[in-house]
Amino acid sequence: MQLIMWAILFVAGSALLPESNVAAGFNGQNDGKERRVRAREIGIAPGIFKTGKYNAITDVAGVLVGQVTVDGGPGSETHTGVTVILPHGGNIFQNKVPAGFVVGNAYGKAMGSTQIVELGEIETPIALTNTLSVSIGAMALIDWTLA
Repeated sequence: MQLIMWAILFVAGSALLPESNVAAGFNGQNDGKERRVRAREIGIAPGIFKTGKYNAITDVAGVLVGQVTVDGGPGSETHTGVTVILPHGGNIFQNKVPAGFVVGNAYGKAMGSTQIVELGEIETPIALTNTLSVSIGAMALIDWTLA
């Protein structure tokens, strides 16, 4: 839970700019070892709009993103982390964000999906993590929201 709280505080407490994301590795690279091919480079162009300067979620004005990775090191089986997205820098509970929900592969856990389906909105940051950390992520988001 501390890891997720740190990511939330990191995002909420900073004015993270797209340039910062590029420096942090949100530029299509995987640890600098080899370049990943982007969908658009092989002819897959989702949506009708052109990409932003960095082809990243942070190209959308006001969206803040923070990410923390835990790597246990050589020989460790611990390789996990969390990404937290704040749709805008204001009070998300008071200024809810329109949202939609689609099941991608029916394997992951999507806490909060009922609210999205029923009301079409979210009122907390979005935490993306591994399946076994979803409940911890939800607890961290609740703590952050109530604080």
